[in-house]
Amino acid sequence: MRGGTALPEPAAGDPAPGWMPSRRLLLQDHTRVIAISGGKGGVGKSNVACNLALAMAKMKKRVLLLDADLSLANVDVLLGITPRLNLSHLISGGKTLEEIMVEGPEGIRIIPGGSGVEEMTNLDPGEMNRLFDAFAAIDPAPDIFLIDTAAGIHPNVLQFLTAADQTIVVTTPEPTAYTDAYALIKTLHRHDPHKEIGVLVNMAQSNHEAAEVIRLMLHMCRQFLQLSFNNLGFIPRDAEVLKSVRHQKPFLLYSPACPASHAIRNIAATILQIDVKTDRPRGLRQFLRNLFTYSSAPAPAESS
Repeated sequence: MRGGTALPEPAAGDPAPGWMPSRRLLLQDHTRVIAISGGKGGVGKSNVACNLALAMAKMKKRVLLLDADLSLANVDVLLGITPRLNLSHLISGGKTLEEIMVEGPEGIRIIPGGSGVEEMTNLDPGEMNRLFDAFAAIDPAPDIFLIDTAAGIHPNVLQFLTAADQTIVVTTPEPTAYTDAYALIKTLHRHDPHKEIGVLVNMAQSNHEAAEVIRLMLHMCRQFLQLSFNNLGFIPRDAEVLKSVRHQKPFLLYSPACPASHAIRNIAATILQIDVKTDRPRGLRQFLRNLFTYSSAPAPAESS
């Protein structure tokens, strides 16, 4: 008991005996966990994640960003930082979370993933406790935990997406990008029909082009999945974005007045205004529970 309120009992499907989340983390349920992915690589997913983190930080949110993209881990490059350690050093017990975390612009905190991302999804009870306690010690606790996952429907990616409170799918106007984004949504929906999903169109030439992509994806989702999603808006194709990448500085800081920066601020505000309607537990505690109890990813959905 704490303050006259009993801590919640473990729910069905909680980790195996021997694993017990720390008492402190049981009370840290205000953190919103948002996973960012895409149907294919090359859609600017990591750039979106970095700039969303900064936009939310400018809105007075405490943001923690995990680089969970094993294939193209480049959050550090986009932010112009050079981390020496990553998540694997924490899991092995050699370093603390505070030691591996890097502070980025606007006070955001970054957890470099590296090989530790794959290890994180397959831990024994002792390692689970160590990781859980490490996240419990984060002070102050984050308001937003952003996870930049890899693209596609690999089981490791789906594990993070299903464990998060919200999933953001980034696509571009190219047919290969939005059809792969639909395939990702379809596979995710098969595993979790109630998942809160938002779609963001990146590098659109115009509002009309972005709207057409959303129209096509909504049509496919409604016709074949009986599913809708949140239209988060679009980021226009902007020469300032390419310049910012070359300078290893997020475009929101490199060119605050450019069209892409204006768009990312609007998208961040839209995401924060979404009320995730679910009766299921949420937050950092539940994210870790979900991640640790995920047994196997659903088979890729057959094409419609």
